[in-house]
Amino acid sequence: MRISLFLILTALTGLLACEQIVEEPLPPHTPRLVVFAFWEAGQPLDAYVSRSYGALEDLTAEEVLIRDATVSLEIDGQPIPLTYRDTTYEPWPGFGQTFYTGKYEAERDAEADKIYTLRVSHPDYESVQATAVVPRPPVVRRAWIERDVFRTVDPLGNDQGSQSLLHVEVEDPAGVGDYYEVRDVDLWYEYPGFRPGLQRETLYVPGEAVIASEGGYAPGSRAIPDTDFDGQSGTLTFLISLPSAYDEPAMQDSLVIQSLVMTVRTFGATYAGYLEKLDLQRETQNGGLNFFPAEAVVVPSNVEDGYGIVAGISAHRDSFPQ
Repeated sequence: MRISLFLILTALTGLLACEQIVEEPLPPHTPRLVVFAFWEAGQPLDAYVSRSYGALEDLTAEEVLIRDATVSLEIDGQPIPLTYRDTTYEPWPGFGQTFYTGKYEAERDAEADKIYTLRVSHPDYESVQATAVVPRPPVVRRAWIERDVFRTVDPLGNDQGSQSLLHVEVEDPAGVGDYYEVRDVDLWYEYPGFRPGLQRETLYVPGEAVIASEGGYAPGSRAIPDTDFDGQSGTLTFLISLPSAYDEPAMQDSLVIQSLVMTVRTFGATYAGYLEKLDLQRETQNGGLNFFPAEAVVVPSNVEDGYGIVAGISAHRDSFPQ
């Protein structure tokens, strides 16, 4: 009985081992287009089309650019012609490596509050389409310095200098910026008896304002805490140190901010590898026109230190009251 049972089990095992395995072929995979369009008001309308993410990261890879795609652009329903331009360059003579930049571009700049629709197709790739609105860029309304807010005294009571506050009133109606950084503040002053006439000095501002989603400064800011900013308008405040020469009373009265430049960045433009199926509206609100269709891979432009630079905005003395 035991032998019969063993033979039966052996026979079943042999039959199972001889069973034919049928492989089901995978459905054909259509490669995805890699399309990038990052538009700001007043900046050129252009788009990069590639078959590889690396083309937008390594511009030495000429073979990954797509030159024969069908790219159409509409602004408020009006067709706008696009032209493909292929350029090559070396960063400097004798660099030994050629860079390729191929893009489809229009003969006009992007305008705020316009509806843009971009369509990209190619026989060998899945089509891409997206619609969004270019937001209004942020602007600086005015800026001023609040002097000697913090003064340092050593244990012996000697004055070790003071620190002041730089206030910058920003209007960002589209909520473009997540990160504000002030650079190149030009101070003009008159110093009678020492250097006659107006003098100019560039002030370094050590600090960044990281804006929380509900407004105000978020953790990570190196700016002075300030609740007077709701994410769209308000005042950003930075701690600054004025040179010792500014302690002269005669010069204090003539101190004027002639101009300043502020860099605005967005966390929405940071990337790590591929970006897929992102929220189009969220990216649109974060400055520029980012197309993130479901089947497209998009890489943000102007990436620096992990942040996408949205815009460099500047304000001069003539543009805001002192």
